[in-house]
Amino acid sequence: MIALWALAALLLARPASAQTYTAHPHVISLKTLTVFYHVTGPLSTLPMTRKDLPRGAVDIGEVSGSSCQREVNIPTSASLQATTITAAEGNGSYGKIIAQMRKTHPDLAGIYDVKTDIRSFAVFFGLYSSQCTEVLARGYALPGAKPPAAAPAGARSVPAKP
Repeated sequence: MIALWALAALLLARPASAQTYTAHPHVISLKTLTVFYHVTGPLSTLPMTRKDLPRGAVDIGEVSGSSCQREVNIPTSASLQATTITAAEGNGSYGKIIAQMRKTHPDLAGIYDVKTDIRSFAVFFGLYSSQCTEVLARGYALPGAKPPAAAPAGARSVPAKP
């Protein structure tokens, strides 16, 4: 009987290479006539768990952040099915949220046990809408490690000349 169960498990198991995954960027959706579109949304991440933390990592507690994309739709007529003129802007990416977390916790080396939500909001039949990425996680620090240097706002990295 055990051999039969083992055979069934082998036949039903899929190799890791057979698993498929498609990332969905969760960028704000557009209506028809787009005049401006500059948004960044979260793709996906493979979050760590407590067992994946580097040796010597110290838990610094709960960290959170959020970032939004926004959209304005202006109808071209009074009809409910009217064409709209659309503009969208915002950065709802994980990178921006991590940067926010590092401002609050300068010793933050990374996050684990991550929970992510997408919050959508619309007003007056979608004339204005927003889509926000919200992250709640546990942060960790590495004692003795220098915190990542944050570049001043508007600064660009320039490669060193040889």
